[in-house]
Amino acid sequence: MIGFAFVKNKFIQKNIMPENVEIVQYGMKVLASNLLGIFIILGVGACFGSLSTGIILWTLVLPLRKYAGGYHAKSRGRCFLISTGILLLVFAVFYQQDWRTELYVLIVIVSGIYIFVSSPVGNKNKILDTIEIRVYRRRTRIVLIIESVLFILAYMMRWKRVMIIITMSFSIVGISLIAGKRAERYY
Repeated sequence: MIGFAFVKNKFIQKNIMPENVEIVQYGMKVLASNLLGIFIILGVGACFGSLSTGIILWTLVLPLRKYAGGYHAKSRGRCFLISTGILLLVFAVFYQQDWRTELYVLIVIVSGIYIFVSSPVGNKNKILDTIEIRVYRRRTRIVLIIESVLFILAYMMRWKRVMIIITMSFSIVGISLIAGKRAERYY
């Protein structure tokens, strides 16, 4: 990547230790990846006519996905395509449809139970040890409970749009966990 090589050369010119350059490069790659994820979810939301839905969805998916883990593609390009595809599918299935409230409740219950039981799911780049499993499981469950309480509140207040977005969030994380579990068998 040209940008990262340029930064590395600048750091070396300023006598910054090479091992620190690697850390900064890694941080820049993570930041770029996170920004790309934000742009994808906001772009898909905008394509469906609701940028605010994209923002709320990103806010709900990020902490849950971070701790629950799940599938990770082999390359950034593949990740981009898969993420975009899942978002388009979820927006088309949930956001564009006007389903009965009971169906959203059912999907959240099934997805929530699956996330609660299955997480965290590691990957070949992040094999979890016993302590990490315990910590990430606890954090996933805390976020899951908070978002479930928000769903119950939205249900009681008849905020269907919020219910739909939480259903979308649980579905995205559930799909990622299912795919991650399948990929986990190979390593």
